Amino acid sequence: ILVHEVAEAARQIHGIAIGQVREELQKAIEEKFSVVKAGKFKTVISPDFEVLTLNEDGSKVDLSEGESMAKAYIFSLALRDVINLGFPLIVDTPFGRLSGDFRAWLSEILSTFILKEVENTNRQIIFLMTDTEYTPYTKGRFAKAKPLEFYLAYEVGHETDKSVIGTGIDP
Repeated sequence: ILVHEVAEAARQIHGIAIGQVREELQKAIEEKFSVVKAGKFKTVISPDFEVLTLNEDGSKVDLSEGESMAKAYIFSLALRDVINLGFPLIVDTPFGRLSGDFRAWLSEILSTFILKEVENTNRQIIFLMTDTEYTPYTKGRFAKAKPLEFYLAYEVGHETDKSVIGTGIDP
């Protein structure tokens, strides 16, 4: 009987902890997303951790592609803050489908986040960008974060072909 009582108490504590994380995530996402989309929206996280954006009447808001991507980034950043995740955040083609306005906004948010991460921890964020994403404009937006820049290149050699990692921007 004692084992069952302990197991039940553990389940209750687990449920409370999950509820607290969900509540903190909702607040953090709602706060950060208000910068992206103006209006009176509410963020709700379902029991399956689906992030919903709802109008005041509870109906679901249809988000644009850029708004949906921004919300996904916001979820990742908020989750790291709320539960203090320390692993590297690796993002492939972070700006691939975003318009210029969302690229500017996201660059600003990510630069601020990177500075905060470096100041408080030794966490890493790695962005894998194509040359159409990492333009001089994008580079300027990230300048305050002082990123390390590397490129991957494929070299055809006399004896061997090889992939190389270079520092800076691919010439």
